[in-house]
Amino acid sequence: MSSESVTFPDRLEPASIDDLDHEPGQINRFLVILVEELNMPVMNALDYAKLLGGRSVAVHNLFSFSDRKEIEDHWQHHHIDIPLMILDSPNDSVLGPLREFIDGLLKRNESNIVTILLPVITGLKWWQRYLHNQTALMIERAFQNKAGVVIIRVPYSLDGDTHEYLSCRPNKTNL
Repeated sequence: MSSESVTFPDRLEPASIDDLDHEPGQINRFLVILVEELNMPVMNALDYAKLLGGRSVAVHNLFSFSDRKEIEDHWQHHHIDIPLMILDSPNDSVLGPLREFIDGLLKRNESNIVTILLPVITGLKWWQRYLHNQTALMIERAFQNKAGVVIIRVPYSLDGDTHEYLSCRPNKTNL
């Protein structure tokens, strides 16, 4: 883990935005990786975040409280060294909690830069594009004119075999 990475000893996730390391008065670059579920496109985006460097945090919108344990277990099972921030979304809103989180990072310092990494699936037939990546498109539109926010699509090619897409999900008996 690089010295710029965010570390949270003995915790799976930071308790709040304030727990994210930053240097007041300086330009801080934060990488926010969106995690819907732990799958190969997300793992690809996590690897890309490590290549970019900077302070990284994975963000998951929690729509059902009962799903919290499953995502935490998967995160620990794969020994992912990027901290996971779980945002409660009581109204099943994707954008509301994410906007609040991003705004919180930007308010800490006007010079902060937040890069949102969107895992997207490529290599689909034309008609499948309407089924996938719609949330990524909505997030791109919501943040496209926001000062201090950069959006990067991280493609994952799904060349016909969906088994590989789900291969990083641990078997429940292994947890």
